[in-house]
Amino acid sequence: MLSRMQVAHPPDCDERPLEDPPTWRFQLGALLLVGLVALSYVLGVLVPYWVNDLHRLPLAEVAGGAHDPKDLWPSAGDGPLALLPAAGLLSVTVGLLAVLGTSAVVGWTLWLWQGRTTRSARTLGVTTLVLSVVVLATMWSPWGQALTTWVLD
Repeated sequence: MLSRMQVAHPPDCDERPLEDPPTWRFQLGALLLVGLVALSYVLGVLVPYWVNDLHRLPLAEVAGGAHDPKDLWPSAGDGPLALLPAAGLLSVTVGLLAVLGTSAVVGWTLWLWQGRTTRSARTLGVTTLVLSVVVLATMWSPWGQALTTWVLD
């Protein structure tokens, strides 16, 4: 009969569950995810904001809903460009959560494996954190919150 200790910890089981530090591929994937969110925010929110000359209006007017994004460029008849508003909408909703989660995981792995990862993995991880801070600071600034309100209107 097996004892409780043998059932919980088989003899061939390694006691260290986190044996290998994250590779540069993991960090590159995180960077690409945050970069995709940043790109979709730029193309789906910032470009329509500037192209439609909304930067000349007070932020309160833009955020107040006086200018509906679906009535401005790009409209449904613009072919593939009509996907830009959907990219902007996804970037301010799901993308924000993705950046928060990715930056938390990357920051945790950099702290947990400090000094034991390759230089390229550390560089990609720090770049991911810097880009995450830039994206979050932009989205959470008063200007970014006004644009988020405009997109979600």
